[in-house]
Amino acid sequence: MPEEHAHVTSSDHDLLRLSEFAKLRLPYMGYVMNITLDEVKGFASEWFHCVMSGGTGDEQAAFHLRRDARVFVGNGNNYSLDEHHELHKQWKDEKHILGSLELTNINDHPERVRANLTVYWEARYRNQASGSSLIQAVAGETWMIERTPDGLKFILYISRTYTLLPGSESINF
Repeated sequence: MPEEHAHVTSSDHDLLRLSEFAKLRLPYMGYVMNITLDEVKGFASEWFHCVMSGGTGDEQAAFHLRRDARVFVGNGNNYSLDEHHELHKQWKDEKHILGSLELTNINDHPERVRANLTVYWEARYRNQASGSSLIQAVAGETWMIERTPDGLKFILYISRTYTLLPGSESINF
């Protein structure tokens, strides 16, 4: 094995975080995780920009493997991409800031990863007459992502939890 590669044995499996290998692009049990943290961060940034800037269902669909994808939310709701667009129309001044991000390789052919991440999210209600209207929350999300000839695509999007920060307005889902 060339010196620039770390030696990994199956007994090391439970001790290793695949996200560390994703950063380094080193072999892990005989393969290289090809979808990297940097790629997922870039994909997340583009996705957040699409949502924050009012991306339509069709524009959001460009980030998903299937046009009929659903966005699953921890309160039990799930939304088509058109409904997700409509949901976000009630807010303005949205911010999405990526927090922690950890990747787990799912398979190589096609290349797929599971991303567990946290997102700081804030927005204001468009039509609230008085009060702060500022929503501030931390979301816990799980994404399944696949590499396609057209780039990375969501194959599953779950927003598991929303924790409102002190003083935040409530969220109307």
